[in-house]
Amino acid sequence: MTFIGRPLVKQCLRCGDFFCESNVMSGNTFGAIHWSDGKVSGPYVLEIPALGKCPHCKGLLWLQDAPRAVLAATTRVAPNLSMHLDWKEEDYSTALASDFVQTRQQELFVRNRWWWAINDGHRGHPSKHPTRTPTQHANMEALAEMFSESNDEERLLRAELARELGQQQEAARLLSREVRITGAQFAQRITELLREGSRRVEIVYVNG
Repeated sequence: MTFIGRPLVKQCLRCGDFFCESNVMSGNTFGAIHWSDGKVSGPYVLEIPALGKCPHCKGLLWLQDAPRAVLAATTRVAPNLSMHLDWKEEDYSTALASDFVQTRQQELFVRNRWWWAINDGHRGHPSKHPTRTPTQHANMEALAEMFSESNDEERLLRAELARELGQQQEAARLLSREVRITGAQFAQRITELLREGSRRVEIVYVNG
């Protein structure tokens, strides 16, 4: 079961106005779905949001950097205070083209979440060849270059990106090397999907 605490009142560093952030206190992986792109989803999965947007000025936020609001004892927070907004696709490209992303790890995180966000529209979709825009394609290629082949987990994600991009020879090359037992199930599933000619994100396994 997922336990939700009282929302946190945060302050936007850009405009100084207040907003709420959801406060997920605990969760578990029962029924969690593990996808071929590395995302884990499910009704009880603990997911602490990292990216947000101020509901007032629409500025992009690293939620961990937004300070907890220091309110006077007499200040009453409106019960309908707006929650932070989720990102739309254009926000990812804006973030990558601005000073919002300042480190390699931040770039890797934003590019990976953009990939997941695009794949969210294809999870469970009947088409094995989802359509992607040139911008989405370019992000996936840039993300693949950031993943290291010397790391099993990153190499499998790089292979998955190649499969989804239709780069079959590259995906097969990356999958040809042996992986540790923890990644074997993912490697086997991605290999099966490659042989089927599918370019859609797929389920690897579901937790019982």
